Amino acid sequence: MRSLETTLLPVKDAKIVSFRCGIEASATKAKGTKLMKNANDVKNNKKIEEKKMEEIIKGIAYYSVKVCVAGGSVSEMVLPFI
Repeated sequence: MRSLETTLLPVKDAKIVSFRCGIEASATKAKGTKLMKNANDVKNNKKIEEKKMEEIIKGIAYYSVKVCVAGGSVSEMVLPFI
């Protein structure tokens, strides 16, 4: 069993969600690759991924979830929304 890799905070009467996987941006649909021709493509892709992660976290928060347990890593992209 792995040890705790985060900060442990006490919470009472919290709704808990548990993921078997990590909480991170999903891979692209086309074999995990995207053709990016310039820096703007990279910036736009990052904005799209950040927006999607924000939607996912807001969806979890909508159900008054206070504790997330992940079976993998939590992307740095997610942290501002937690």
